[in-house]
Amino acid sequence: MFSTQGIIPLRLHHPEGSTPVIVGEGALSSALPELEDWLARRTAFLVTTPRVLALHGQRLDVLTRAAGFLTAEDWDAVKRAKA
Repeated sequence: MFSTQGIIPLRLHHPEGSTPVIVGEGALSSALPELEDWLARRTAFLVTTPRVLALHGQRLDVLTRAAGFLTAEDWDAVKRAKA
């Protein structure tokens, strides 16, 4: 599934099932074909801080067609917010 060495596939288990997680340099570009198909059927958001987005946002260009970006300055306020 992943063509780049050094990428670590993980599974995040939760009450509704599990979510695939990939970690490592080049993880997004390596998984892009599968991601594009998966994202085409979903609404997705990347949640980050303005600083992290400024530093690393260019690497996330591959997702701009499929995902919305949400930024938050104060993560404590985000965690306390009620849906």
